[in-house]
Amino acid sequence: MIIFLELLKDKAVKKKTWIFTSRATRDLGERLGVVEKLERLGVKVVCDTCPIVAPIRELGVRSIATNSAKGAWFSRNLNGLKIRFMPIERLVELAVK
Repeated sequence: MIIFLELLKDKAVKKKTWIFTSRATRDLGERLGVVEKLERLGVKVVCDTCPIVAPIRELGVRSIATNSAKGAWFSRNLNGLKIRFMPIERLVELAVK
């Protein structure tokens, strides 16, 4: 989360942007003020689940961009999503574009 926030350079996202993480990481991010800053910039920080088991298609999502090879594979093969697999730097560029 910290790297994503630093790469944003205080730019708000223009596309739906979700970060999936553990409860412990989110709690630490809250204590450091990272979650609040990300949410102010339009990023949703979700914990204790992942897009693989979340009802993502029911939310109207048909494609995702991710830096997770595992997430990309399962999202395509289990949920039928279109995938863009890229490094975090490119994800941030795409989110603010």
